[in-house]
Amino acid sequence: MNQNKPILDKERLKTIVVNMFPEHEVMFIYFCGSIAYHTTSSNSDVDITVVLSGFKGLIHTSLEGIDIFGYGYEDFCKRQEMNSNIPLYNRLHADDIINAKEHLVYLNPLFENEFNELVETDFTSYLDKYLDTVIEYYDQIINKDNMLVKRAYHILRIRAILDTYLETGDYTLILSDDWMKRIDELKTNWDKSDDGTYLSTLRQFLLEIKEIRDEVLQHE
Repeated sequence: MNQNKPILDKERLKTIVVNMFPEHEVMFIYFCGSIAYHTTSSNSDVDITVVLSGFKGLIHTSLEGIDIFGYGYEDFCKRQEMNSNIPLYNRLHADDIINAKEHLVYLNPLFENEFNELVETDFTSYLDKYLDTVIEYYDQIINKDNMLVKRAYHILRIRAILDTYLETGDYTLILSDDWMKRIDELKTNWDKSDDGTYLSTLRQFLLEIKEIRDEVLQHE
């Protein structure tokens, strides 16, 4: 993580991205990561997603305190569809599209229809595949590799979202205060304790996610 204060000025971010990809047309840019998920803390990175016309593949780079996740349009669509050709880590954050309008940095008016279609797609139509992605990714880290990492807070985030989904049928990124406190505590203290408490908690919530995936979604 860059220790300098990252750029948040949208016009400057747009200029940086346009100059970074001079041979491709920028379709849209939005803040992702903790900003999109409303889980920002004092040590959070600033992340942006960039979708490009005419670009093939995926790219991840960092510049001036910003992590930039770039996608060709077709590859971004594959991410949203949980296509297995897209790496697990990238598919893991596909739900950030839900708040993309709220966190928009730039939208090329020529591609407004494509952007709106992506944002307005019912994310729950891919929820089973999305949960499979979450389970596979974090099962490897916390169960097989026995590792505690800060990004594992997403297990809490997804479990919190499923509470609301089971109650209302809506997939929303807005979390209750109770869940937010749990997430903030984990993000702040995950590397300050080695008694196994956090790892045990994460394993339990990942197990609950598996149970919801198996017992609820398979019947829908």
